[in-house]
Amino acid sequence: MFAGIKLSLGALYLGNLAAAIFYGITCAQTYTYYQLFQRDRITLKLAVLFLWILDTVQMAMVSYTVYIYVVSESSTFTGHGIPLWTFWAQVIVSTISDFVIRCIYGMRIWILGNKNIYLTTAIALSTLAVVAITFTFSIKSLITNAFINPNQYVFYLSLGSSAVADIIVASTLCVLLFRNRTHIRRTNSLLNTLILYTVCTGMLTGFYTIVLIVIYAALPEKHVIFVALFSSFSKMYFNALLASLNARHKLRENTCNGDTIVFDTLRFASPVTSSPSRKVHVNGTSTQTPEVL
Repeated sequence: MFAGIKLSLGALYLGNLAAAIFYGITCAQTYTYYQLFQRDRITLKLAVLFLWILDTVQMAMVSYTVYIYVVSESSTFTGHGIPLWTFWAQVIVSTISDFVIRCIYGMRIWILGNKNIYLTTAIALSTLAVVAITFTFSIKSLITNAFINPNQYVFYLSLGSSAVADIIVASTLCVLLFRNRTHIRRTNSLLNTLILYTVCTGMLTGFYTIVLIVIYAALPEKHVIFVALFSSFSKMYFNALLASLNARHKLRENTCNGDTIVFDTLRFASPVTSSPSRKVHVNGTSTQTPEVL
């Protein structure tokens, strides 16, 4: 019994520590983003600010949850049972954050797909499905303040739909980037780098969601361990977005060495050191690449 409690408290502590580390990285990446990309569209900058605020709120909820379990109610802690209301609140906050991030990725797909309405609709429907399912389960659980066994299928459906949505977004971006490949080696190298970023940031979040499903199914009586692992989920997703946004600066530097680079639907927003748009020489002609995500 004591060993089980020790394991649960240890997992909760490590989960909070991991969330705090991710939050620190988030703050650093957010600061870097605003320093490098002051010329980004105001909507994108506001979206990043909103996501950072949500991440801060979620971090506060995680810390409060750990404090209650470890300090205030440590004498009655059993490692399972009724979760704190802050857990379901942070699930709702995380869902809102993930929704905004998927909307940003959806905009990228809209641009890379030449405004393909079918692709964008598929992404929108998968994103809305995640929000609807997660909100339904979270609000019900928040009202009853419990992990509801009869509704566990909704919980699995919530995490499963999130994993599917992430995989759909990442796969679609990879396919669209691959279709932009040309006969020019340096352009293909740039696209390969972007595909690698997409796989690492998109597929890994989907894989982590699957891990959460396995943990919850394997340890049905140890909900605190799941809570600890879930605490870092939205932070991982937000950090992945910030990493892809900040990587544009390095990618732009790699394309500004005088070589010929072909840009079709692939464009980069300008950092603060550049003008809102720049000229790219393609086959001896000069073209203008507008500012996008």
